[in-house]
Amino acid sequence: MPESTQQRPAEYFLPQSVLPRAVAYLMDSFIVAVLTMVLGALGLIKGLTLSSFDQAAIRDLMQSGSGITITIILFAYFLICEGAWGRTLGKLALGMHVIRAQDGTPCGWSRSLIRNCIRPLDLFFLGLPGAAVVLMTPGRQRIGDLLGGTLVVRTLNVPAEVAAVIPGAMRRCPDCGRLTGASAPCPGCSAPPPVAPEAARRQFGTAMMQPFAGMMAAGEAAAALRSAAQEVLAAEAAYAEASAAESARLHDEVAAAEGPFVHPDEAPDLSKDYVSAWRRLMAAVDGLRTRRADLDAKLALTRVPPGQVLASDPVLRGVLHEVEPYLDAEDDEAVLAAFMARTSGAGEPTAGASDEREAPAGLEGPPQS
Repeated sequence: MPESTQQRPAEYFLPQSVLPRAVAYLMDSFIVAVLTMVLGALGLIKGLTLSSFDQAAIRDLMQSGSGITITIILFAYFLICEGAWGRTLGKLALGMHVIRAQDGTPCGWSRSLIRNCIRPLDLFFLGLPGAAVVLMTPGRQRIGDLLGGTLVVRTLNVPAEVAAVIPGAMRRCPDCGRLTGASAPCPGCSAPPPVAPEAARRQFGTAMMQPFAGMMAAGEAAAALRSAAQEVLAAEAAYAEASAAESARLHDEVAAAEGPFVHPDEAPDLSKDYVSAWRRLMAAVDGLRTRRADLDAKLALTRVPPGQVLASDPVLRGVLHEVEPYLDAEDDEAVLAAFMARTSGAGEPTAGASDEREAPAGLEGPPQS
Protein backbone atom coordinates (compact mmCIF):
# COMPACT_ATOMS: atom_id res chain seq x y z
CA MET A 1 0.00 0.00 0.00
CA PRO A 2 1.45 3.40 -0.92
CA GLU A 3 2.67 5.57 1.91
CA SER A 4 0.25 8.37 1.03
CA THR A 5 -2.67 5.95 1.46
CA GLN A 6 -1.37 4.79 4.82
CA GLN A 7 -1.19 8.31 6.14
CA ARG A 8 -4.76 9.20 5.05
CA PRO A 9 -7.20 9.17 7.99
CA ALA A 10 -9.53 6.15 7.92
CA GLU A 11 -12.37 4.84 10.07
CA TYR A 12 -11.42 2.75 13.08
CA PHE A 13 -13.42 1.53 16.08
CA LEU A 14 -12.34 1.75 19.71
CA PRO A 15 -14.32 -0.47 22.14
CA GLN A 16 -15.49 1.44 25.20
CA SER A 17 -14.87 0.31 28.75
CA VAL A 18 -16.90 0.52 31.96
CA LEU A 19 -16.82 4.23 32.81
CA PRO A 20 -18.13 5.79 29.55
CA ARG A 21 -20.76 3.05 29.24
CA ALA A 22 -21.90 3.63 32.83
CA VAL A 23 -22.17 7.38 32.26
CA ALA A 24 -24.21 6.82 29.10
CA TYR A 25 -26.52 4.41 30.96
CA LEU A 26 -27.11 6.95 33.75
CA MET A 27 -27.93 9.60 31.18
CA ASP A 28 -30.37 7.26 29.45
CA SER A 29 -31.96 6.32 32.78
CA PHE A 30 -32.50 9.99 33.55
CA ILE A 31 -34.09 10.52 30.13
CA VAL A 32 -36.42 7.57 30.69
CA ALA A 33 -37.30 8.89 34.17
CA VAL A 34 -38.22 12.29 32.72
CA LEU A 35 -40.24 10.63 29.95
CA THR A 36 -42.08 8.48 32.50
CA MET A 37 -42.91 11.50 34.66
CA VAL A 38 -44.28 13.32 31.61
CA LEU A 39 -46.44 10.32 30.72
CA GLY A 40 -47.63 10.13 34.31
CA ALA A 41 -48.47 13.82 34.38
CA LEU A 42 -50.49 13.38 31.19
CA GLY A 43 -52.40 10.55 32.84
CA LEU A 44 -51.11 7.93 30.40
CA ILE A 45 -49.60 5.90 33.26
CA LYS A 46 -51.94 5.16 36.12
CA GLY A 47 -50.80 5.02 39.73
CA LEU A 48 -47.44 6.68 39.16
CA THR A 49 -47.02 8.41 42.51
CA LEU A 50 -43.87 8.72 44.59
CA SER A 51 -44.38 10.04 48.12
CA SER A 52 -40.66 10.46 48.79
CA PHE A 53 -37.28 9.64 47.30
CA ASP A 54 -36.17 7.23 50.01
CA GLN A 55 -35.20 3.67 49.15
CA ALA A 56 -38.39 2.07 50.49
CA ALA A 57 -40.69 4.35 48.45
CA ILE A 58 -38.75 3.71 45.26
CA ARG A 59 -38.78 -0.05 45.91
CA ASP A 60 -42.54 -0.02 46.49
CA LEU A 61 -43.10 1.93 43.29
CA MET A 62 -40.96 -0.48 41.23
CA GLN A 63 -42.78 -3.50 42.71
CA SER A 64 -46.16 -2.03 41.81
CA GLY A 65 -47.89 -2.02 38.47
CA SER A 66 -46.27 1.33 37.71
CA GLY A 67 -42.85 -0.20 38.30
CA ILE A 68 -43.57 -2.83 35.66
CA THR A 69 -44.64 -0.08 33.28
CA ILE A 70 -41.41 1.86 33.93
CA THR A 71 -39.36 -1.29 33.29
CA ILE A 72 -41.18 -1.83 29.99
CA ILE A 73 -40.56 1.79 28.96
CA LEU A 74 -36.87 1.46 29.83
CA PHE A 75 -36.58 -1.79 27.86
CA ALA A 76 -38.45 -0.35 24.88
CA TYR A 77 -36.29 2.78 24.90
CA PHE A 78 -33.04 0.81 24.62
CA LEU A 79 -34.47 -1.72 22.17
CA ILE A 80 -35.87 0.87 19.76
CA CYS A 81 -32.93 3.31 19.91
CA GLU A 82 -30.24 0.66 19.46
CA GLY A 83 -32.24 -1.42 16.97
CA ALA A 84 -33.16 1.52 14.73
CA TRP A 85 -30.14 3.82 15.09
CA GLY A 86 -27.47 1.77 16.88
CA ARG A 87 -27.29 4.23 19.76
CA THR A 88 -29.32 5.75 22.56
CA LEU A 89 -29.33 9.46 23.39
CA GLY A 90 -26.77 8.86 26.14
CA LYS A 91 -24.46 7.02 23.74
CA LEU A 92 -25.00 9.73 21.15
CA ALA A 93 -23.95 12.40 23.64
CA LEU A 94 -20.71 10.50 24.32
CA GLY A 95 -20.01 9.62 20.69
CA MET A 96 -20.63 5.88 21.12
CA HIS A 97 -22.70 3.39 19.14
CA VAL A 98 -23.47 -0.34 19.06
CA ILE A 99 -22.14 -2.41 16.14
CA ARG A 100 -21.98 -6.06 15.14
CA ALA A 101 -18.79 -7.66 16.40
CA GLN A 102 -18.37 -9.57 13.14
CA ASP A 103 -18.32 -6.80 10.55
CA GLY A 104 -18.81 -3.42 12.31
CA THR A 105 -22.26 -2.75 10.81
CA PRO A 106 -25.15 -1.42 12.99
CA CYS A 107 -26.33 -4.03 15.46
CA GLY A 108 -29.89 -4.33 14.12
CA TRP A 109 -33.09 -5.40 15.82
CA SER A 110 -32.31 -9.03 16.64
CA ARG A 111 -29.01 -8.28 18.36
CA SER A 112 -30.52 -5.28 20.14
CA LEU A 113 -33.26 -7.57 21.47
CA ILE A 114 -30.75 -10.12 22.77
CA ARG A 115 -28.41 -7.65 24.47
CA ASN A 116 -31.29 -5.81 26.14
CA CYS A 117 -32.97 -9.01 27.35
CA ILE A 118 -29.68 -9.91 29.07
CA ARG A 119 -29.24 -6.40 30.53
CA PRO A 120 -30.79 -7.29 33.96
CA LEU A 121 -28.13 -9.97 34.39
CA ASP A 122 -25.37 -7.44 33.63
CA LEU A 123 -26.90 -4.95 36.10
CA PHE A 124 -27.38 -7.51 38.87
CA PHE A 125 -25.72 -6.55 42.18
CA LEU A 126 -24.92 -2.94 41.18
CA GLY A 127 -23.68 -3.96 37.75
CA LEU A 128 -20.65 -5.88 39.00
CA PRO A 129 -21.10 -8.96 36.74
CA GLY A 130 -21.34 -6.83 33.60
CA ALA A 131 -18.43 -4.58 34.64
CA ALA A 132 -16.20 -7.58 35.42
CA VAL A 133 -16.89 -9.15 32.02
CA VAL A 134 -16.25 -5.83 30.25
CA LEU A 135 -12.86 -5.51 31.93
CA MET A 136 -11.85 -9.09 31.11
CA THR A 137 -12.85 -9.28 27.43
CA PRO A 138 -10.60 -7.88 24.65
CA GLY A 139 -13.56 -6.20 22.95
CA ARG A 140 -14.84 -4.67 26.22
CA GLN A 141 -18.10 -6.65 25.92
CA ARG A 142 -20.62 -7.25 28.69
CA ILE A 143 -22.59 -10.50 28.89
CA GLY A 144 -25.32 -9.15 26.63
CA ASP A 145 -22.71 -8.12 24.04
CA LEU A 146 -21.12 -11.58 24.07
CA LEU A 147 -24.46 -13.34 23.57
CA GLY A 148 -25.72 -10.78 21.05
CA GLY A 149 -22.45 -10.50 19.14
CA THR A 150 -22.18 -6.73 19.58
CA LEU A 151 -19.60 -4.11 20.54
CA VAL A 152 -20.03 -0.65 22.04
CA VAL A 153 -17.47 1.51 20.26
CA ARG A 154 -16.36 5.04 19.48
CA THR A 155 -15.42 5.83 15.87
CA LEU A 156 -11.92 7.20 15.24
CA ASN A 157 -10.80 8.88 12.01
CA VAL A 158 -7.03 8.66 12.27
CA PRO A 159 -4.09 7.57 10.07
CA ALA A 160 -3.21 3.87 10.09
CA GLU A 161 0.07 4.38 11.94
CA VAL A 162 -1.80 6.13 14.77
CA ALA A 163 -4.57 3.52 15.00
CA ALA A 164 -2.01 0.71 15.05
CA VAL A 165 -0.57 1.90 18.38
CA ILE A 166 -3.94 2.52 20.09
CA PRO A 167 -4.71 -0.46 22.35
CA GLY A 168 -7.87 -2.26 21.27
CA ALA A 169 -8.47 -0.23 18.08
CA MET A 170 -10.25 -2.20 15.35
CA ARG A 171 -10.77 -1.82 11.61
CA ARG A 172 -13.01 -3.28 8.93
CA CYS A 173 -11.07 -5.41 6.45
CA PRO A 174 -11.40 -3.82 2.98
CA ASP A 175 -11.26 -7.27 1.30
CA CYS A 176 -13.79 -9.37 3.23
CA GLY A 177 -15.44 -6.75 5.49
CA ARG A 178 -14.64 -8.58 8.70
CA LEU A 179 -13.81 -6.63 11.86
CA THR A 180 -10.25 -7.15 13.10
CA GLY A 181 -7.49 -5.47 15.10
CA ALA A 182 -6.03 -2.30 13.63
CA SER A 183 -2.50 -3.75 13.56
CA ALA A 184 -3.37 -7.43 13.01
CA PRO A 185 -3.94 -9.48 9.86
CA CYS A 186 -7.57 -10.19 9.02
CA PRO A 187 -8.66 -13.54 10.57
CA GLY A 188 -11.06 -14.11 7.68
CA CYS A 189 -8.88 -13.59 4.59
CA SER A 190 -5.41 -13.10 6.18
CA ALA A 191 -5.08 -9.68 4.57
CA PRO A 192 -2.17 -7.75 6.17
CA PRO A 193 -2.80 -4.58 8.20
CA PRO A 194 -2.43 -1.19 6.45
CA VAL A 195 0.89 -0.66 8.23
CA ALA A 196 3.13 -3.11 10.10
CA PRO A 197 3.08 -2.70 13.91
CA GLU A 198 6.83 -2.00 14.07
CA ALA A 199 6.63 0.63 11.34
CA ALA A 200 3.54 2.13 12.98
CA ARG A 201 5.28 2.49 16.34
CA ARG A 202 8.31 4.04 14.64
CA GLN A 203 6.22 6.50 12.59
CA PHE A 204 4.02 7.37 15.54
CA GLY A 205 7.05 7.99 17.75
CA THR A 206 8.53 10.23 15.09
CA ALA A 207 5.25 12.14 14.73
CA MET A 208 5.03 12.61 18.49
CA MET A 209 8.59 13.89 18.72
CA GLN A 210 8.34 16.29 15.78
CA PRO A 211 6.69 19.14 17.76
CA PHE A 212 9.31 18.86 20.51
CA ALA A 213 12.13 18.68 17.99
CA GLY A 214 10.65 21.67 16.16
CA MET A 215 10.48 23.72 19.36
CA MET A 216 14.07 22.81 20.20
CA ALA A 217 15.18 23.80 16.69
CA ALA A 218 13.29 27.10 17.00
CA GLY A 219 14.97 27.74 20.36
CA GLU A 220 18.39 27.11 18.85
CA ALA A 221 17.55 29.40 15.91
CA ALA A 222 16.43 32.13 18.33
CA ALA A 223 19.70 31.82 20.27
CA ALA A 224 21.67 32.05 17.01
CA LEU A 225 19.69 35.15 16.00
CA ARG A 226 20.40 36.74 19.36
CA SER A 227 24.13 36.12 18.90
CA ALA A 228 23.99 37.49 15.33
CA ALA A 229 22.22 40.66 16.53
CA GLN A 230 24.82 41.17 19.25
CA GLU A 231 27.57 40.70 16.64
CA VAL A 232 25.97 43.43 14.49
CA LEU A 233 26.02 45.82 17.46
CA ALA A 234 29.66 45.00 18.14
CA ALA A 235 30.57 45.39 14.45
CA GLU A 236 28.65 48.67 14.31
CA ALA A 237 30.61 50.05 17.27
CA ALA A 238 33.89 48.94 15.70
CA TYR A 239 32.98 50.53 12.39
CA ALA A 240 31.93 53.78 14.07
CA GLU A 241 35.27 53.89 15.88
CA ALA A 242 37.20 53.12 12.67
CA SER A 243 35.20 55.79 10.80
CA ALA A 244 36.04 58.39 13.40
CA ALA A 245 39.74 57.45 13.24
CA GLU A 246 39.75 57.51 9.43
CA SER A 247 37.96 60.86 9.42
CA ALA A 248 40.63 62.32 11.66
CA ARG A 249 43.44 60.83 9.55
CA LEU A 250 42.05 62.16 6.29
CA HIS A 251 40.91 65.48 7.71
CA ASP A 252 43.82 67.32 6.17
CA GLU A 253 43.48 65.50 2.82
CA VAL A 254 39.78 66.22 2.41
CA ALA A 255 39.64 69.90 3.35
CA ALA A 256 36.04 70.35 2.25
CA ALA A 257 34.73 67.58 4.49
CA GLU A 258 33.71 69.50 7.59
CA GLY A 259 31.24 66.85 8.72
CA PRO A 260 31.67 63.24 9.80
CA PHE A 261 33.69 61.06 7.45
CA VAL A 262 31.95 59.11 4.68
CA HIS A 263 34.35 57.34 2.34
CA PRO A 264 34.01 58.28 -1.35
CA ASP A 265 33.68 55.65 -4.05
CA GLU A 266 37.26 56.10 -5.25
CA ALA A 267 39.08 57.54 -2.23
CA PRO A 268 42.73 56.40 -2.12
CA ASP A 269 44.79 55.06 0.74
CA LEU A 270 42.05 53.65 2.98
CA SER A 271 43.49 52.12 6.12
CA LYS A 272 43.26 48.36 6.59
CA ASP A 273 41.52 48.85 9.93
CA TYR A 274 38.76 50.89 8.34
CA VAL A 275 38.18 48.44 5.46
CA SER A 276 38.26 45.50 7.91
CA ALA A 277 35.67 47.19 10.16
CA TRP A 278 33.39 47.80 7.19
CA ARG A 279 33.67 44.20 5.99
CA ARG A 280 32.95 42.97 9.50
CA LEU A 281 29.78 45.06 9.65
CA MET A 282 28.65 43.79 6.25
CA ALA A 283 29.30 40.17 7.26
CA ALA A 284 27.47 40.66 10.56
CA VAL A 285 24.42 42.13 8.79
CA ASP A 286 24.50 39.22 6.32
CA GLY A 287 24.55 36.77 9.22
CA LEU A 288 21.71 38.62 10.95
CA ARG A 289 19.43 38.35 7.94
CA THR A 290 20.29 34.68 7.45
CA ARG A 291 19.58 33.87 11.08
CA ARG A 292 16.29 35.75 11.00
CA ALA A 293 15.17 33.82 7.91
CA ASP A 294 16.20 30.56 9.60
CA LEU A 295 14.15 31.39 12.71
CA ASP A 296 11.12 32.35 10.61
CA ALA A 297 11.33 29.01 8.77
CA LYS A 298 11.57 27.04 12.05
CA LEU A 299 8.60 28.91 13.52
CA ALA A 300 6.54 28.29 10.37
CA LEU A 301 7.09 24.54 10.76
CA THR A 302 6.08 24.53 14.43
CA ARG A 303 3.25 27.07 13.85
CA VAL A 304 4.51 29.21 16.72
CA PRO A 305 3.97 32.97 16.23
CA PRO A 306 7.20 35.04 16.35
CA GLY A 307 5.67 37.26 19.03
CA GLN A 308 5.56 34.28 21.39
CA VAL A 309 9.29 33.70 21.01
CA LEU A 310 10.07 37.39 21.53
CA ALA A 311 7.80 37.52 24.58
CA SER A 312 9.70 34.65 26.17
CA ASP A 313 13.15 36.09 25.37
CA PRO A 314 13.43 39.76 26.43
CA VAL A 315 17.15 39.88 25.51
CA LEU A 316 16.37 38.83 21.93
CA ARG A 317 13.50 41.31 21.78
CA GLY A 318 15.79 44.12 22.94
CA VAL A 319 18.66 43.49 20.52
CA LEU A 320 16.30 42.94 17.59
CA HIS A 321 14.75 46.33 18.28
CA GLU A 322 18.21 47.91 18.16
CA VAL A 323 19.30 46.26 14.91
CA GLU A 324 15.92 46.53 13.17
CA PRO A 325 17.18 48.99 10.48
CA TYR A 326 19.68 46.34 9.33
CA LEU A 327 17.14 43.51 8.87
CA ASP A 328 16.10 44.68 5.39
CA ALA A 329 19.57 45.85 4.28
CA GLU A 330 20.48 43.75 1.23
CA ASP A 331 23.45 45.70 -0.19
CA ASP A 332 26.22 48.14 0.78
CA GLU A 333 24.07 51.21 0.26
CA ALA A 334 21.28 49.83 2.44
CA VAL A 335 23.72 48.84 5.21
CA LEU A 336 25.25 52.35 5.14
CA ALA A 337 21.75 53.90 5.25
CA ALA A 338 20.86 51.71 8.22
CA PHE A 339 24.11 52.67 9.93
CA MET A 340 23.40 56.36 9.35
CA ALA A 341 19.84 55.97 10.69
CA ARG A 342 21.13 54.16 13.75
CA THR A 343 23.95 56.54 14.60
CA SER A 344 22.10 59.75 13.76
CA GLY A 345 19.14 58.56 15.81
CA ALA A 346 21.45 57.97 18.77
CA GLY A 347 23.03 61.37 18.30
CA GLU A 348 26.51 59.95 17.75
CA PRO A 349 28.80 61.78 15.26
CA THR A 350 29.91 58.66 13.34
CA ALA A 351 30.48 57.77 9.73
CA GLY A 352 27.65 58.60 7.38
CA ALA A 353 25.66 60.44 10.03
CA SER A 354 23.67 63.36 8.67
CA ASP A 355 23.76 66.70 10.51
CA GLU A 356 23.37 70.35 9.62
CA ARG A 357 26.60 70.34 7.61
CA GLU A 358 26.51 68.98 4.07
CA ALA A 359 28.87 66.20 3.02
CA PRO A 360 31.05 67.16 0.08
CA ALA A 361 30.15 65.90 -3.38
CA GLY A 362 31.32 62.35 -4.07
CA LEU A 363 31.42 61.31 -0.41
CA GLU A 364 27.95 59.73 -0.12
CA GLY A 365 28.69 56.08 -1.00
CA PRO A 366 29.87 53.16 1.12
CA PRO A 367 33.50 52.01 0.93
CA GLN A 368 34.25 49.66 -1.93
CA SER A 369 35.70 46.44 -0.59
